[in-house]
Amino acid sequence: MTEAISVYEQKPWLKHYPPGVPAEVENLPEVSLCEFFDEATGKWKDKTAIVFYGNKISFKELRDKVDRFATALYDLGVRKGDIVAMLMLNSPEYIVAFYGVLKAGAAITPISPVYVSPEIKYQLEDSGAQTIICHDFLWEGVEKTGVKLKTVILGNIAQSLPASKRFLASSILRGVYQRMATPPSSVFQQEGFHQFEDLLKKYPPQPPKVEINPKED
Repeated sequence: MTEAISVYEQKPWLKHYPPGVPAEVENLPEVSLCEFFDEATGKWKDKTAIVFYGNKISFKELRDKVDRFATALYDLGVRKGDIVAMLMLNSPEYIVAFYGVLKAGAAITPISPVYVSPEIKYQLEDSGAQTIICHDFLWEGVEKTGVKLKTVILGNIAQSLPASKRFLASSILRGVYQRMATPPSSVFQQEGFHQFEDLLKKYPPQPPKVEINPKED
């Protein structure tokens, strides 16, 4: 153990740093993650931000989706300091939801897609989340918890895929999540239920102006 600590203190990784890269990071700017996001998406707007199974999304498109989603969340009552649960696979929807929640001023409690209902229930109740953003085929696990939520936003991961791969994706997901079924369309007739894609189409990219203190928030 002592030998391992000694090697660590020697910082052998520094010899692999390219010329000009400092050994220590100093003077970090007091800037929020949302500000970094806006800066990057403005600077690289015509560059590709995400490649998802061949489907390319530019920084400009990503910024537009995030701003629309943040606008939607605010209109649905999400405010600074609220806790929003996210039960999603790695996907463009996750990235849009992540930054959209932050722009609305809320905090995120990410739930693992492999969690079973009792684990989901514990996290929802422990965090106090009243809003959840969830991929539709994972909703059954949330529904079985019996936890009452104010707002439920369900997304379909196939919407981020090229048309030629959407059927294949559904087949793969059914194989991996055999016990998870996509909810019937009638679920959106319930109060507080919304479709992810519908919100992006409905709302303009006019996110709320939320003051975020990088040191305290």
